[in-house]
Amino acid sequence: MVVVEVLGPVQVRRDDGTVVRPPGLQALLLSMLVVDADQIVTTDRLIDVMWGAAPDDRAAHRLQSHIHRLRRTLDTGATIEADGGGYRLSLEGGAVDAVRFEKLLAEARRAAEIGDHDQVVTLCRDALSLWRGAPFETIETTRLAGASRRLHDLRSSTWELLLASELSRGNHETVAREIEPLVREHPLRERLHELLVTALSLSGHHADALGACERARTWLLDELGVEPGPRLRELHRMVLAEEAILVDPGTSVPKPSRQVPAQLPVCPRVFVGRTDVLRELDEGRSRAVDAVRIFCLTGGAGTGKTALAVSWGHAVTGDFPDGQLYIDLRGFGPDEPRDPTEALPGLLTALGVPTAEIPDGEHERSALFRSAMSGRRMLVVLDNAKDADHVRPLLPGTSESVTVVTSRSQLTGLVVQEGAHRLPLGPLSPEETQQLIADLGLPLDDSQADSLAAVCSRLPLALRIAAERMRSGGAQELDALLASPQDVPPDAGARLDVLDVGEDRASVRGVFSWSYRHLDHDSAWIFRCFGISPSAELSLGPLSALAHLDERATRRGVETLRRAHLVEPVSRGRYRLHDLLRVYAIELSENHDPESARQRAFAQLCDHYLERAALAMVVRMPHQTDHPSIQDLAGRAKATGADVDVRSAITWLTTERENLVLTSEEAARRGGHTFSTDLSEIIWRDLYHDEAHVLAERLHGAALRAARHVDDASGEGTAHRRLAITAVNRARLDEAQHHAARALELHATADALKEIAADRDTLGALSFYRCRPADAGAHFESSAHAHEELADPRGGCAMANAGLVHQRMGRLDDALFWLGKALDYSRQHHQTSDECSACASLSLVHRERGELETSLRCAEQAIALAQDIAAADLEGFARAEMGKTSWLSGETATGQHLLDQALDVAERLVIEDLASEARFGLGEIALDRGDLHRAVGLFTAALDVSDQYWYELAQAHRGLARTFDALGSVDEATEAWRRAAEIYTAVDHPDAGALRRRAAGGPAP
Repeated sequence: MVVVEVLGPVQVRRDDGTVVRPPGLQALLLSMLVVDADQIVTTDRLIDVMWGAAPDDRAAHRLQSHIHRLRRTLDTGATIEADGGGYRLSLEGGAVDAVRFEKLLAEARRAAEIGDHDQVVTLCRDALSLWRGAPFETIETTRLAGASRRLHDLRSSTWELLLASELSRGNHETVAREIEPLVREHPLRERLHELLVTALSLSGHHADALGACERARTWLLDELGVEPGPRLRELHRMVLAEEAILVDPGTSVPKPSRQVPAQLPVCPRVFVGRTDVLRELDEGRSRAVDAVRIFCLTGGAGTGKTALAVSWGHAVTGDFPDGQLYIDLRGFGPDEPRDPTEALPGLLTALGVPTAEIPDGEHERSALFRSAMSGRRMLVVLDNAKDADHVRPLLPGTSESVTVVTSRSQLTGLVVQEGAHRLPLGPLSPEETQQLIADLGLPLDDSQADSLAAVCSRLPLALRIAAERMRSGGAQELDALLASPQDVPPDAGARLDVLDVGEDRASVRGVFSWSYRHLDHDSAWIFRCFGISPSAELSLGPLSALAHLDERATRRGVETLRRAHLVEPVSRGRYRLHDLLRVYAIELSENHDPESARQRAFAQLCDHYLERAALAMVVRMPHQTDHPSIQDLAGRAKATGADVDVRSAITWLTTERENLVLTSEEAARRGGHTFSTDLSEIIWRDLYHDEAHVLAERLHGAALRAARHVDDASGEGTAHRRLAITAVNRARLDEAQHHAARALELHATADALKEIAADRDTLGALSFYRCRPADAGAHFESSAHAHEELADPRGGCAMANAGLVHQRMGRLDDALFWLGKALDYSRQHHQTSDECSACASLSLVHRERGELETSLRCAEQAIALAQDIAAADLEGFARAEMGKTSWLSGETATGQHLLDQALDVAERLVIEDLASEARFGLGEIALDRGDLHRAVGLFTAALDVSDQYWYELAQAHRGLARTFDALGSVDEATEAWRRAAEIYTAVDHPDAGALRRRAAGGPAP
């Protein structure tokens, strides 16, 4: 278990008690992930925060390197997952001190509600003890300012709750002593002044209490231009009159005895969470200085806007001595919206205006309402408004009262013209959801609670409906609810049926429909297109393709959906539906749109993805995507105006990977589509790294199913080959062997000669990784001959691989022959990447033959070729070879610099074998210089590779053995010689005998 601590300098506390403070950028990266823990933080956002708005093209690679290092810092107690164009931090079994702090505060608040002041004090002091300094201390970025400010505010609230409970326990002197520095630190928090005045008065210090009242009034007038609030004013009066002050942790002012309107509906029996919004409401009611204090609770159907407004209203009744007004405007619902003209008489009557004096016109009634509200301190709740115009006639005209408006609309007009504060609501957080399930009294274990949360998309309304069904139906309803698929079922409506208790107001489907029916034609069609897409999250381009609209029209439609809270923005130009809304969109599309229209939309989406994927790959890897069909698709994308550079191509691929795979799986499920096999051909190289292996497996699995559906044996074989490559990358070699053998069998049946040659390449790599170099060499040479007979441009790769196998086995003349052949063949067929690989391997072979000048020339050529095609990985290997040769040539500083560069590339791109090669070279230099302990560290680090890299492991063990010999560590040296001998024996290497003899005490080879 690890604990990430951000309430002070950012640090990681491990199981063993050790504390690690990540350096600058890693600390910033960790902080950004912690603030949005368990949520995706987009790559663009992280790059922007870490390097500014205009980073260079390599920023994404640098970010991957920092992620890799941060994973090591966190060890096994947390995971950082690459997901949907960004990264997600999951603290499995771990914790964040800020989260622990907020949980303790929430428990303290619940204890305060039942009057358990001893428990409140204990919990609050435990919470405050977690603070070591300012949140995210030493990290300078405005992007964390909001989170830091929020935590500071919660800390102040914790102190206020603590001190109020201490007062209730009779510890008046303690409060007076502890609160003074807090008042100086936060002079504008009226609650602290109230507590100070109360503590001083109850301690018998009446003069000091009066002085505290005067200082508070001066601060508020000077800084905010407002008089103190009603609590502080009443306390001032009571101190002057020497009246006894009764302690109440929640309020300090007695409730007025006169009759006032109290129109709020019944307070929800259970209400949890929304602490950020409640805090903003609390701060706004006590400090706001706007001409009119208006708060807009906006959000989609079922997010609990009304429950929040009513619950908060009941909690702050003491602040509004003149009462509360409430009206349901029916902006979204089964009935027609309530006209403000018809709503005003009820409000005026509640304010004491005789019915006979209420005028007829809306403007006159509104003016009279504002006059009647003047001088009153009231809470006005305008629930379920259609839009800004719906509520304007109902707004008070002075600053004494607070108005809370709830709506599914954005109410932008109120924000812009009236200066309202918008407080958006979405689904509950996972923690809030679990708390609501527990407070609703549902007897669920953790697994069942997680399942119910997923079924209900963490919507408060859906969870309450589920609770009612379970209470009324018992175990049978529980089984029905938890059996509701969390993914989209064949009958999408089944997911909504279980969240229905027989009336529109208590039906998820019903409340969604009230928003949908207000949409225009295009916006409604775009919403249903989300129900056709295999993904709940779409960018404007794919969405435009689905809807067959230009991006401008699509953007207008999506903006309408966003204002109606039917979609939510994920990042710029990208939107998503939560699960229940997506199910509703699917149901609407299935019931409303002809199947032909749905199929046409899906085909348009497939075409869009193929063209844009081809363009992105051609830009990103031009040397590996020169197939005519890929070039043709990329040309079509360019013809539509699409134009990308390398960075935007990488960003597009990273963002769209999950959607591409989902669409491929859906196409395979539908059958008759070549999309799955085509996409596998286009982007398989983009998925050739650790973080994308699972996606690669899914993509090629879909291609396999699609090929089988149309009896395409060659396509099926190609999918098997790519699954084999993916399995190799995941070190699942038996699985890879199965797929590779099956690919060769299918391609032989189809007489697909080029594919057979490619299968031989794969079998060669697999044999090599399985410590069977003889088989690997045979496969590569067979593949090379086949490619050559077919004049296939990729034959140079097989020839280079054959040469590298000979080098690994110490047969340098044979290696030179095959690598020279690979170089000539690659140049003849203009395969720059294969030419580059051949040059780098030739540099290695010439060095081992003692031909250092030739080795350097080959390495220089390899670096130049890699730079020509922007192949950072190939350049890294070439620099490693040049670094080793430079050192042997007497240029030690140059060699070390080149190897450091190679290691940086390896760590940035997470290339295991290159990292091992670079560390081995640096270890050789350290050993040569006599820096033996550094050499041990580097050779040990070089062992940090998968077992399939047997050559790299063997040479690292040999390096360690020679270093331990130099240190005189006989046992360690013998063990290292023994391990190197084991590897060489397993592959039948010519040097195996010499290594075994050295391990037995003989001379060093």
